[in-house]
Amino acid sequence: MIKRIAWAGLMLLSAHASADSPASFMAHYAQKAGVAVTALSPARGEALYRGEHPGKNGATQSCASCHTANP
Repeated sequence: MIKRIAWAGLMLLSAHASADSPASFMAHYAQKAGVAVTALSPARGEALYRGEHPGKNGATQSCASCHTANP
């Protein structure tokens, strides 16, 4: 009985997680950032991820330095 309840709960969670479309995610992120949806672009995101930024002690680092070059 507990397995059935757990299974049903997981199914409900997965249905909820897949309910949003990519467009609704983009609209949500754009609203949070205070920009138009058209301002968001994969190319700009990749440039930010791979770009080097000032770190501690004047050293430069990128997101890929810690999170791998192939996210």
